[in-house]
Amino acid sequence: MARARIVAMTAALVFAAPGVLSAASSSAATKRLYAFMDGRFTTHGGDTDGHARIGMSFDRARGRVCFDLRKFKLETPSAAHIHRASKGRDGPVVVTLFRTPTGAGRGKVTGCAGGVSRATIDAILARPSAYYADLHTQAYPRGSVRGQLTTRKLV
Repeated sequence: MARARIVAMTAALVFAAPGVLSAASSSAATKRLYAFMDGRFTTHGGDTDGHARIGMSFDRARGRVCFDLRKFKLETPSAAHIHRASKGRDGPVVVTLFRTPTGAGRGKVTGCAGGVSRATIDAILARPSAYYADLHTQAYPRGSVRGQLTTRKLV
């Protein structure tokens, strides 16, 4: 049964349209990470009513991180970052995702941050849990909500 599945998958790749193979190989360069951010996860008293979800695509070849952020019960964010630090600790910013985004008042922000080094992307992808994402707001300039990065997709 397993052998038949492997043969079928191999045949599908061999006879696939040329665009399918190039799309598959280009998407292999992009990796996804996620974070559930909550005010209770901050180390200095964030917005305990606020929370957000973020999905991020890391494109090593282009040196960029694209994101899809959904915020809930949270005022408009003034900035978003990825920091290097384990759970319960503060750490330095390694990627600035945005400052004063457009459309943030409607609950969803999407975009890309460029100029991210391959070394930074490699380090984040190698140990996602050693990094966290956070959002800053006017009321919480040191960080409103925070969440450690994970490979597990959040619903």
